[in-house]
Amino acid sequence: MSCCNFFGFSPAILAVKRMIHRVALTDFPVLIQGETGVGKEVVAEVIHCAGRRSRFPLVKVNCGGLTPTLISSELFGHIKGSFTDAKQDKLGKFTVADKGTLILDEVSSSSPALQAILLRVLERGEVEVIGQPMPAQVDVRVMSLSNLPLEQEVVEGRFRADLYHRLNVTCIQIPPLRRRKEDIPLFVQMFISENNNLLGRSIKDISKRALKLMMDYDWPGNIRELNNCIKRAFVLAEGDIIDLEGIDFGPSLQTTIPAVQDLNIRERCDMLERGLVLEALRRAGGNKAQASDLLGISPKNLSYYLKKHGQQGQGSD
Repeated sequence: MSCCNFFGFSPAILAVKRMIHRVALTDFPVLIQGETGVGKEVVAEVIHCAGRRSRFPLVKVNCGGLTPTLISSELFGHIKGSFTDAKQDKLGKFTVADKGTLILDEVSSSSPALQAILLRVLERGEVEVIGQPMPAQVDVRVMSLSNLPLEQEVVEGRFRADLYHRLNVTCIQIPPLRRRKEDIPLFVQMFISENNNLLGRSIKDISKRALKLMMDYDWPGNIRELNNCIKRAFVLAEGDIIDLEGIDFGPSLQTTIPAVQDLNIRERCDMLERGLVLEALRRAGGNKAQASDLLGISPKNLSYYLKKHGQQGQGSD
């Protein structure tokens, strides 16, 4: 499992590596949880590659992008002529992944209809291809990815408990980058090497003070944000060493690491308030009623905060 070196060598990630090794020896469903950008999909790929299904397909489904009209066709496929737009046969994701692995990405974003369909497939081990009279058996290992705690989604009524227990036979929690900062230098060097190859540059290293600045940052976007920061450094760096002038954390810097002189409590509270409102709207897919529930306030109060922070047009009812 040498490919696990990608994840670093901090105590937190070494525990994840041990879990990956154990999980790869089984065919049980796996729930992989962690914040956006921590590398959940890469963990799923490592498990697949290290397991007995590695010779068979690894297929990804974006659960948040499946509309009700596309669910059956995308997951199970259809026969030519089975409906108006069925111009040719189409294999569904489950069929393509037969004997291999299916990754359910953003599983917490699954609609109630998709949840019901997934539960039925996992219980029966068969799919109903549109236009085909008899169901077809499939042998698929399912790995689910979620950036939200799925157990909390169950408690709050947004995710089916019976499906949760089907998906969560084993669970791997990926720690955020701020809890494994010992790995930051490793990722920095890896991303420098990748971007040198990609851009034909010859950046040699990062200065100690620039690296210290990166070590002091909390990385709310995790490894993906770190990668983007190094990409920006390649744009900004003038020599062959990345120094302070090449470090740009982007818009999140002001909300994550306030400047020492910026201690006005009213301004800081307003900033936090606005960030929470926008994050709730993002998680709720722009639905104001759901965002209100996440924030623990009434829709009327949410409208007040949106107006207060100049976001009146955000979200939908």
